[in-house]
Amino acid sequence: MPFLGRAAMSPKTETVRQPSHRRGAGRNLPPSSSVPPEVSSDAPEQAPLRMVIADDHALFRQLLVTFMSSRSNISIVAEADRLHGLIDLVSRTSCDLLLLDLHMERNALDDLAALSRRTVVIVVTASQEAGEALTALRLGARAIVFKHEAVSTLLASIEAAVKGDTWLPAGLQSDVLETLHQRFADPLTPSEREVVHHVALGLRNTEVSRKLFVSEFTVKTHLNHIFRKLGVRNRVELTRYALHCDLTAPDQGIELTAPAFPGRAAS
Repeated sequence: MPFLGRAAMSPKTETVRQPSHRRGAGRNLPPSSSVPPEVSSDAPEQAPLRMVIADDHALFRQLLVTFMSSRSNISIVAEADRLHGLIDLVSRTSCDLLLLDLHMERNALDDLAALSRRTVVIVVTASQEAGEALTALRLGARAIVFKHEAVSTLLASIEAAVKGDTWLPAGLQSDVLETLHQRFADPLTPSEREVVHHVALGLRNTEVSRKLFVSEFTVKTHLNHIFRKLGVRNRVELTRYALHCDLTAPDQGIELTAPAFPGRAAS
C-alpha cells in the first residue's frame, strides 16, 4: 500500500453493522470530484446500497468505512479483515456491493468467482499488475481500483459497477489490452496442441494419456498451461477454441502460430 503500513491488528473478527436508517437519493452516484456532493433530495428515494468492506489493513478499512458511512446513498452492513468466512458473510448480509482487497491472509482470487456470483465486487488493491487485474475481471470483478487513487475515483467505479459496467483505471487499460494480445498470440507447444485436439474430441484425461503415451499428471499439467495461455476456464471453452481454430481435424498438424482466441464472447 503506497501510503499505509500494515496496521496493528486486533484478533481476527468480523463486524456486522445494522443497516443505516439514513434515506438516500438512489443508486446513481453524483459526478466525480474530490468529494462529490450528495444527490438532490428532490430525486426519488430508494434504499441505500448495502456495502461490505473487506481489507486486512485496519486503518485503511476503518477510514473507508467512515467515509462511505457519510454517504446518504450507501449503508455499511459489515466489514471484514480476512477472507475466511467472507463468502458466508456476503450471503448473510445480502449486500449489494463488496469492496475487496486482493491480498489479505491469502490471495482473494481463489474466492473471487464465488463472491462475484453473490454480489457486485470492486477490487481495491495496491497491486498494479495487469495480469492479476485481468484474472480478477475474468473471475467476475466489476471494477479495479488502485489504493493510491483519489476517493472520487472509487466513487466513479461504484457508479459504473452498480450500472452493470466494467471500470478500469486509465493507466491499466493499455496494460490489460497488451496482456490480452500477448495471451491470445502466445503459441501452444506441439504437445499442448495434441492435448487440445483430443480434449476437444471429448476424451477424458486418462484416455488422452493413453493416446499420447504420457502420464495423466502430464496431461493435467498441459491443460493448466493451455488454460492460462488461452484465457479459457474449462474444457467447454477450450473445445470452442479448438473448433474455431480447426484443431479437431485429424491432420491438424502442429503449427506453432495459434490463431487469436475469439474473445470472451465465446463463454
